Amino acid sequence: MLFIDGPRGAGKTSLLLTLLKRWRNEEEGSSAPLKHLRVLLPILDFDPLPRAMPLHGWLLEPWRKEAARIEKDCTLRGGSGEDLSELWAEVFERAVIGWTQASVEGKGVAEKALAYQEQASGWIDTTSLWHKFVYAAICRLAGCQRDDCKEAHPCMFVIAIDDVDLQVEHVPQLIHAIRLFHHPQVAYVLTGNYDHLRFALKLDYMVRHQSGGRTHGHGDQHVDEEIRKEIRIHSDQLCDAFIEKALPPHSMLTLESWSLQEVMPLRLDSNASSKAEISSKEQTVGGFLGDEWKKIAETAGSLRITTVRRVQHAIDRHDERRTNSNERQEAEILNLFAADLCGTSIEGNGAASKPVQVTLRGELSTRLGAILRVWEGHNLKIFLMDQPSIAFFPDFSEAANSQEEAHRALIVQLAVEKGQFGARALDWIPDAGILATEVQWDSKQAEVDGTAIFHWPWLQRPKASEALQLGEVAKALSKAEIGNSRTDLQEEFIKPWISENIKWFCTNREKPLAEPNINLKNLAQKLSDLPRDNNKEDEAEIKRWIGELFVMTAPYFGLPELLCQRLRDSLNECKHMPSIQEIHEEEKRIVKNAIINWQMGITHIGRQPSEKKRDPPPEAISKAVDDFLKVREKLSNNDSWWKFTKSGLSSQAAGQKRSGPRKTSASKKAATKQSGKTKRSRS
Repeated sequence: MLFIDGPRGAGKTSLLLTLLKRWRNEEEGSSAPLKHLRVLLPILDFDPLPRAMPLHGWLLEPWRKEAARIEKDCTLRGGSGEDLSELWAEVFERAVIGWTQASVEGKGVAEKALAYQEQASGWIDTTSLWHKFVYAAICRLAGCQRDDCKEAHPCMFVIAIDDVDLQVEHVPQLIHAIRLFHHPQVAYVLTGNYDHLRFALKLDYMVRHQSGGRTHGHGDQHVDEEIRKEIRIHSDQLCDAFIEKALPPHSMLTLESWSLQEVMPLRLDSNASSKAEISSKEQTVGGFLGDEWKKIAETAGSLRITTVRRVQHAIDRHDERRTNSNERQEAEILNLFAADLCGTSIEGNGAASKPVQVTLRGELSTRLGAILRVWEGHNLKIFLMDQPSIAFFPDFSEAANSQEEAHRALIVQLAVEKGQFGARALDWIPDAGILATEVQWDSKQAEVDGTAIFHWPWLQRPKASEALQLGEVAKALSKAEIGNSRTDLQEEFIKPWISENIKWFCTNREKPLAEPNINLKNLAQKLSDLPRDNNKEDEAEIKRWIGELFVMTAPYFGLPELLCQRLRDSLNECKHMPSIQEIHEEEKRIVKNAIINWQMGITHIGRQPSEKKRDPPPEAISKAVDDFLKVREKLSNNDSWWKFTKSGLSSQAAGQKRSGPRKTSASKKAATKQSGKTKRSRS
């Protein structure tokens, strides 16, 4: 068994045809024919399949022509001397009778008994008759004349079946039929999408479970959520066990989609001699697109963006445009070709504006990647994640597209950053980075789960090219010699995150970073020096980030107490430090987003949120935020988990809300309230 797996358009059928041509010695330049390999034709195409076609008979059809061909070519009859066509007809008849539902409607008892008896005998006899037929064919080809010979003469029959997963209702029966017609000298080559095939099989097992419940007097109304969950679990197990038998891992050949880097070396000049002159350098996709697109491909790395079919369509359209091109249309042809590869189109004629505008519309964001390390605390976990994945929401819908489509949208964003494209309706809004904290609390709202996901805050949202480098930062952090408890985290753990954010800020503003070595001692000075002269927008962004960093020192982010105290001390010295009220509002916004991250399924770490509690009303979210902050206030005020000052909480302040910075003296606190421009003292 060989199963060629891949998405639609990956080139599965093309590969199948190439293999069959080579095995039949029909491909130009192929070596000597494979004497003992016989490919049975026609190729069985599972889509479409005629209605009410007996599947086992359909699978045996290529053998009818093969039997006649062997009878014609091999005059020496081997084995018992039986006619191969007659043997095939017997196998066909018994298989169709034994594996097709018996027709007993309108028949008497005796006729029904005979029909069922005929079906049972066919069901039992099919395997032995099948092996007898195959061995007779092998002996005929080998010239063997022994009766009942089962010697493994050198011979292998190949049967090809295309698109096995497209007829969903027939997939389980087909796999069973292939297993029934198993023989050590018969090889099946199948093409299809493995994920869809598995889904169809799992669905079949689920339907059987549910129909079994109805047969025993349990209607759908009696199948509660607990039973449905068990049905899904057992269906998964049965499906995996069956696939492992029918399609073992060693029989799988997966065709992946292609990255832009893999597309670059492909040739464009199939008929170059009759078209406009193309230099040898421009005869490849990369040579035609130019150096900037090569850099985009290098930045995107191995991200899968396109199938072979999509690439071929783009090249075919390129050839068609190139045929009638002139010097003034060259830029237009290049832009249209690049847009085809990215799955988008050009506004207007493709050459009117620079950069040319594409029509791609939607939100492009990031989602947390795979878990690299975990640091645990009381009711919380800090996760270090690998490279974030990409999510694309076309037309700003709530449903994300496939990863391949998201990667194509990312290529467009990279082209925007390089000045090759403009995309007015594409919003690059990276959400998740490489660090997040998961917190659990006792939610008082029935519609809201008691889980929140806090993403560590950005100062400057990274460009797409910068976001693709986060995986390297994460891997470097994962190698640090740190224990598995949150209390083991030190300054060296948060420094790279803070440094990367400041570096992105400077890079986006073409502002040199004088001293790249940033630590908590010089953080205040670095943040104070970041804004460009009299740039209110820069100051507002830095002020926002300082407030978010201050919120990070709250209990639910999970950083060790002493590290939080040092971070607060440093932030208090920043001249852009927000007020207590501003930090309080910032905290409410962050908590709300964290609850939504989990509740709406935006971010999942290791498990799915409850399906019953999706899309809660806004008032429930607001109440959940208040509940969460009350828990935080209670823990802080009781001094049971967190200390907001080095010396502990005073009895006078024990009942007050503290969501912002605390000062060590009343006079300093009063001075701070009067002037937000006053330099903050250390807590």
